Amino acid sequence: MEALIRADKISKDFSLGEITVHALKRVSFSLFPEEMIVILGPSGSGKVRC
Repeated sequence: MEALIRADKISKDFSLGEITVHALKRVSFSLFPEEMIVILGPSGSGKVRC
């Protein structure tokens, strides 16, 4: 079965003052028909903008 969505080795870093936050580090996943994913996090954590 072919994946509907495939993400491979995604990374996301951002700066918090002088600190670099590694929010995602080489994350990979595939989403197949009839599967669901959930993105969880506190309010204001950037779930919509990712």
